[in-house]
Amino acid sequence: MNTITIRCIADESKGFGNLSRAILLGKELKKKSNNIIFLIDKNLNAKIILQKNNFEYFFVPQFNSKKKESEFIIKKMNYFKSKSVILEMREFSEILSKYLKNYGKQVIIIDDAWVKNLYADLIFNGTVVKKYHTYKKINKNAKIFTGPKFWIADQHFLKNQKKFSTIKSKKIYSVVITMGGADNAGIVIKILNYLTIIDSIKFYIVIGPMFQKHNELKPFFNSKNITFLNSPKQIWKIFQNSDLVICNAGNTLFELLIQKIPTLCIPAISHQIPYAKFFHSKGITINLGYWKKLNQKKFLKHLELVLDDVDKRKKMASLSSKILDGKGLLRVEKIINKNMI
Repeated sequence: MNTITIRCIADESKGFGNLSRAILLGKELKKKSNNIIFLIDKNLNAKIILQKNNFEYFFVPQFNSKKKESEFIIKKMNYFKSKSVILEMREFSEILSKYLKNYGKQVIIIDDAWVKNLYADLIFNGTVVKKYHTYKKINKNAKIFTGPKFWIADQHFLKNQKKFSTIKSKKIYSVVITMGGADNAGIVIKILNYLTIIDSIKFYIVIGPMFQKHNELKPFFNSKNITFLNSPKQIWKIFQNSDLVICNAGNTLFELLIQKIPTLCIPAISHQIPYAKFFHSKGITINLGYWKKLNQKKFLKHLELVLDDVDKRKKMASLSSKILDGKGLLRVEKIINKNMI
């Protein structure tokens, strides 16, 4: 049995996407008789999530340098006789990989838009933006896997795709709004203020496990057409039963497109902007623009236009699967196991 260490960012200010993706990969690797050890930033919500998923974990202390952090990681890896480490560390993956390679460990990176110099042995980048796929190979033996065929997503989204027969005109539509597991900017609160003049749509607001602004939701609790859903276990079912979903342009957007759900997206972080623009240019989703520039008039205009245009929604659903087939998790797991030292 191989022991694989996963160093994953779990800082609430960075959102929930990296931890969620690391857990998916960890589960899949675990199925193939690998032992998985998580090293995470101290975060009680992350701790609870890992416990629920039956993963062994350790908190990483706050060090004043990534060199010292790498020494801590190596100490843990040596204790568990782990030869391989997966980094889900955003902008910190590159520097950590540089230090960890000095100790002779196999380094695997799950990247989006952060790594430029490649010290790692394997790197996976499942994004659709080609400028994020360019790496300078410091490690000449490094293997690079890029493009949406390597996007890591829960298989439930693939298995619960929306049927075209359910995309139709209705008297009352069902719209789901989700801004990720943390929504640190409070985008959902901004949107809720736009909905006060609407009574012909039933809105379902998904609140993630790391959301911190619960008090700001209270003024909307008595709204007849708004229902709050706290960390739903089978979110793919909620998406599947909706007529439209409004989300950020991170992991959730990719999951919805795998599921063939008509979507309006709002980039929440700067690196999400190219994703939103790419899918908008392909006619797959509607990009409402960076969240800070969002206004009520623009929001309501596109909401109404898309809901009223059944053919548009069917086209959005049809085009999405041509980019994302939803099998990236299985591909990544297979490659990692095949290249395990």
